[in-house]
Formats: sequence, structure tokens, C-alpha cells
Amino acid sequence: MLPNHSKFIIRILALCLCTFILSGCFGSLSKRPPAYGSIVEAFYVCEEKKLLVGGVWGKGPIRKFGLEDDSCWRNEWKELNRNEFKELATKWYGKNWANETPYWTRQSN
Repeated sequence: MLPNHSKFIIRILALCLCTFILSGCFGSLSKRPPAYGSIVEAFYVCEEKKLLVGGVWGKGPIRKFGLEDDSCWRNEWKELNRNEFKELATKWYGKNWANETPYWTRQSN
């Protein structure tokens, strides 16, 4: 039989493990593109609902195409490069990039 302090430590470790597992499960259920805490250039597509979101996160500019960007699950969003994002926006939404700011008109490498 384990001493009382050993049982307490095992219970604390089990509680920590359960908390870690549950936070990972519920964190992946969010319906939005992946979030960034810093300034990052990133572009995402949810192909099933034809949603596009991209630009410079944390600073701007950001462009969104489609009805609502929270209608896709987090695991449905796929990352794209800038040119793929612009091509899909033109194909799906008829976006003309010629009249945009220089950030959007330049081509990425």
C-alpha cells in the first residue's frame, strides 16, 4: 500500500494529464483559421466552403473571401502561399488585384 503523500502525487499527476489532454482536444475544435500571437504573413483556404483568409496577421492588411470564416473547423484550413491565395480569390470570387495596394499587387518568390 502506498503512503498518503504518494497517492496525492499520483492524483495530481493524473489531474494534470487529464487537463493537458482535454485542452488539446477542445483547442482543436475551434472554428477559425489558426491564430498567431505575433506578426506573421500567412494565407489559408477552407476548400469545402470556398473560404479564403490571408495577409499579415497582427498588423494587416488582411483579406477575407467567402461568407463567414468561422464556419470551417480548424483542421479544415490549409495553408497556402500568397500566389495560390490570389489565384483562388480570382478564380472563386473574380478578384481583380490590379487596383489593390502594392502589398497585394506584388508577386511572391
